Amino acid sequence: MFGKLLKYEIRSISKWYLGLLFITSLVAIAAGNYLKNFITTITNASTNYSVGYQFGSYLRDEVMFLLLLATLFGLVIAITIASYVIIIRRFHASIFSRQGYLTMTLPVSTHAIILSKLLVATLLFVFSYLIFAIIILAFVIPNIGWNNIIEGFKEIMSQILPYYSPLWVALWNLDAFLSTIAAVLLIYLAISIGQLFNSHRTLMGFVSYGVIMLIHTLISLLLSFTFAGTSLILAQLVFTIALMISTYFVTHAIVKYKLNLE
Repeated sequence: MFGKLLKYEIRSISKWYLGLLFITSLVAIAAGNYLKNFITTITNASTNYSVGYQFGSYLRDEVMFLLLLATLFGLVIAITIASYVIIIRRFHASIFSRQGYLTMTLPVSTHAIILSKLLVATLLFVFSYLIFAIIILAFVIPNIGWNNIIEGFKEIMSQILPYYSPLWVALWNLDAFLSTIAAVLLIYLAISIGQLFNSHRTLMGFVSYGVIMLIHTLISLLLSFTFAGTSLILAQLVFTIALMISTYFVTHAIVKYKLNLE
């Protein structure tokens, strides 16, 4: 039943969102190639006059480059907003709205309901990160080349590893991944706390999220002042895991025992 629930959550992601990711990738690739042409034009100009003329001519004749940049910027903002909207709306609508009557009568546990939504929401963030990586590569690869990128990465790693051990790098990546899951759980917790109020639930959800993030930031700052190096990333990892566990079970308790449907 959990598999069916997960499939339903995946299908609930609007096709326009996936289309938005695809279009953003195409626009990024096109903009990266236009940037390469621009750099080539400027590089091939032999005099300052030629540089100025070529620059003006390029912007006049290739307005599409600027339009692509503006479009790409707008698409990135749209993806970011859409990801949060989908995560918030899916959790709130399927549990705390009228749809919640149907959701909570399904022959599945509350854990299965929350976990299915958590997994799909995490995938949305992962997709967003991949798109941002594609955007960066779309601008870098045409102008630098894949081989130079690999060599540059090796050079960066050779500079990092003497200061940070492989254990630190592994812990940092693990913490980054778990922090993505924790970010979703913080949203779920804020929504759940907001539903405990009899009125202004949406407003109280936002207020709850602000308070939670303030506490989260203060604890993170305290850790950064207390620890350093591998000890710091280990402390952050422990904090992230503790945050995930606590926010999940508090959210679960509210949904299971304090559900207050509209």
